[in-house]
Amino acid sequence: MKPLDALLILVCLLFSTGVIVDRRWAHERAQHRTWVEFQQEALDLIERRVRGFEEKTGRFPTTAEGLSIVPSLRTELMKGKFAPAQAFLRQFEDVRTIQGIPYVYENRREAQKGAFDASPQLQDRKKNPRFSRKIADGIVVSSLGLMSDSQSPFGPMWVDALLILSGGAVLLLTLGYAIARNRRSTDRVRGVNAMIILGVAVLLTILIAVTNVTSTTKSDGFERLGAVGVLRQDLLEDFLTLRQRFVADGGLDAAVVSAEADALRAEFARLSSP
Repeated sequence: MKPLDALLILVCLLFSTGVIVDRRWAHERAQHRTWVEFQQEALDLIERRVRGFEEKTGRFPTTAEGLSIVPSLRTELMKGKFAPAQAFLRQFEDVRTIQGIPYVYENRREAQKGAFDASPQLQDRKKNPRFSRKIADGIVVSSLGLMSDSQSPFGPMWVDALLILSGGAVLLLTLGYAIARNRRSTDRVRGVNAMIILGVAVLLTILIAVTNVTSTTKSDGFERLGAVGVLRQDLLEDFLTLRQRFVADGGLDAAVVSAEADALRAEFARLSSP
């Protein structure tokens, strides 16, 4: 066996090892992706309902009114595919995310310039936004919970793409080399042996990768929806800090935000008690 034969076999095995390591998190990543998509669909529903409110009333809700003034929105967020959140959300009076935190709604049309410079929406992507929706010019809604969850803890998706592309290249180069090796060899037995060895390495790579992927992606991805309503004290503090920023910048009334903070803290304290 020539050194290049051994090198290609090693590369194939290293690639299969990389796939195994990457796909080890396939189950969790699938659940995480579904969790994010579930919340994004809720934002899409909010966008449609707020647009419908504007069509019927001729105006958008003010920032102080928030989403609670939109008819049927709360009911729609607890029906159908969103039903797993119902048991938790019905404990609250206002429109909430599944973490128990209100959505961040902003009507920038009614505020001075710079009043919402702390908006989460300004940190989102302009194209294909992940955790916010620009409903109309100056009308925005965001989810702090989704903002946190959309940053995947299982690594960027380009790692998968890189593995797929590099794996395809490795397999094609290996096959091409085996064929060329066989054609150039004056010893037909040696050439056939080289093809057999490299073919086994390729098949082993494919077998390990396929069996690993299929065994770790069988979950439906919705298991985490059974855990809706897990209290997120960190999100509560982030939300209240954000609202205080809006007050400081002139976007909200201090008395409204103070009353809101007292109510939210009381709710979390009540739900956290045994």
